Amino acid sequence: MFLFLTNTIKSQLGTLHLEKINYHIEKINGQEVLRIDMQKGIDPCYLAKENLEYLYIRTGPSTTDLQLSKVYDYINNRFEN
Repeated sequence: MFLFLTNTIKSQLGTLHLEKINYHIEKINGQEVLRIDMQKGIDPCYLAKENLEYLYIRTGPSTTDLQLSKVYDYINNRFEN
């Protein structure tokens, strides 16, 4: 299971972001649950799908596909050095 998850992350997000993602199995109320923790990134992370790349952002409790016209401003404001 961990190998599949690691390979999926590498193929969809790239190896650069893999080091920011930690996962393990926890027991909660007698059930095994996969817990995934992710550190805040300092670079944008694109999702690769069918030879295209997408940028998703967190908007409150949900995830939003960012429109191309807004990507430049988002990256400049979010990841400025």
